[in-house]
Amino acid sequence: MDIIDKVKATIDRLHMFKEGERVVVAVSGGPDSVALLHLLWRLKGLLNLHLHVAHLNHGIRGAEAHKDSECVSHLADKLTCPLTVESVNVTRLIEEEGGSLEEKARVVRYAFLTKVAQDVGATKIATGHNADDRAETLMMWLLRGTGPTGLRGIPSVRDGYIVRPLIEVTRDEIKEYIREHNLPWRQDASNLDIRHFRNKIRNELLPLVRNEYSPHFTLHAGHLAELTEEEEDFFAEEVKRILPKLVKQTSTNKIILDVQGLVMYHIGLRRRILRHVILLLKSNLQDVHFKHIQMLLEALDSKKTGLIIHLPGQLVAERTLDRLLLRRGKEIRYDREVAIQGRTELPEIESALVTEHLSAHEIQTNLKGVGKRTGLFDLSVMNGDLRVRTKRPGDTFQPLGMKGRKKLQDFFVDEKIPRLERQEIPLLTVNDEIAWVVGWRPAEKFKITDRSRDILRVDFVHHY
Repeated sequence: MDIIDKVKATIDRLHMFKEGERVVVAVSGGPDSVALLHLLWRLKGLLNLHLHVAHLNHGIRGAEAHKDSECVSHLADKLTCPLTVESVNVTRLIEEEGGSLEEKARVVRYAFLTKVAQDVGATKIATGHNADDRAETLMMWLLRGTGPTGLRGIPSVRDGYIVRPLIEVTRDEIKEYIREHNLPWRQDASNLDIRHFRNKIRNELLPLVRNEYSPHFTLHAGHLAELTEEEEDFFAEEVKRILPKLVKQTSTNKIILDVQGLVMYHIGLRRRILRHVILLLKSNLQDVHFKHIQMLLEALDSKKTGLIIHLPGQLVAERTLDRLLLRRGKEIRYDREVAIQGRTELPEIESALVTEHLSAHEIQTNLKGVGKRTGLFDLSVMNGDLRVRTKRPGDTFQPLGMKGRKKLQDFFVDEKIPRLERQEIPLLTVNDEIAWVVGWRPAEKFKITDRSRDILRVDFVHHY
């Protein structure tokens, strides 16, 4: 099959483009991206595409990078494609922000491509990743340790808008196409530097595998990646379908899962559900490895409650009797003034306290919706510094209905409140004395009685 027919078949089979779409084509000047641009240019009439070329100078290769930009500019001009060229100093960014050269360059490159797409109204970004790139990535992840997601290598379509039309085309086919059409291209010498892990795989390991063990390794790796990608897409849809049934509570920084419901599913789905929950909280799965998911699975099977598990990215999980709580961020701390009439925002827990001053005869008409999240207090006893804060060591209070005082810690334990939730529970205080463990129990001293004439109503409301 001719390379253009192969690319067209890949585009059609994976539904990479819609008719009339504007596409940003990432062109570095190397043979892969040059071939990609030329092939899409030949297909643009048939597919009814509008192409826009994007080239980023990473500021790494000095004068060579300037020649790369000139090469891309001349090709875009020859093909009458609009072009956006920008430069960024990746080395300086690493000095300021840290990180590896390869990862920082990748992040900067995709940020640039996304911005160009937004600026020109493009709905797709096409990159020149090919079949050999996918085989190298698969091997790299396999050697470093990976699950099924890593066996996809480079996804054919990522996030619905980044597409790889050359993903089934080999590097040799691309070189032949470049020669056949006499296309100008640039050699990046850094691709030959075997000090980099990927280059060592590309230039040493895979040639050995193909010569000594499996001459068709790239083809086999592509089949494995394709099968894995299809199955992972299926499981991703299953996770999205199942997850709402398991979530007991959710916010930006916290997700609570039903343990009994979760353990009913096959362990393969359990793993994917846990990874997806981490992704929702952390925005990525960087540094999340097999051992972390295994710890969560063991916590689900354990009869031990109160188990705390620390995960990458400032994530913490806690197993309680019937729930698995996962929370992001450091320990929550706040202490702020509360007005007698008004609203006090608690952004740390995506909530607020709404206070209202009522007279005794207004109470009956203002009891609508009263429950655990509403507190009614005798305002005559509430005189003083009214505040809301998080727990502190040594906190005590007299729960409503009890004669003596009780340590707040003991109250939490008796109520079986998970440790990770305790630090989020607001405490309404008067002169630093706890008047209400918000959402759980008011204090005896501040309760309303038949003699109460002025009432403070406090509602605890969530933003999610």
